[in-house]
Amino acid sequence: DEFAEFAADFGCPAPVETAASAEVAVTTYTGCATGAELRFLPPYSPAFNPIEMAFSKLKALLRKAAERTVEGLWAAIGRLVDLITPAESANFFTAAGYEPE
Repeated sequence: DEFAEFAADFGCPAPVETAASAEVAVTTYTGCATGAELRFLPPYSPAFNPIEMAFSKLKALLRKAAERTVEGLWAAIGRLVDLITPAESANFFTAAGYEPE
């Protein structure tokens, strides 16, 4: 496969991990001669982007607020963005596959 050939160019052995779900497959190569870790990720997907999850929640809250003026919309954004808590933001990152430090 083309990724294995690419990894071999960096002196990487066979993949150590392949994670797959219904939407994505991520292959990780470690122990490369260069000391690098190569991760072949899928094309962009909003399901794996924490900011998309936050925007999705904000959009749902804005629809519920049903503001009909520009001024009202900006005021609602100011109020509603505070409803996304730090814990919820951390959950967005976890759901996107980022590991906590």
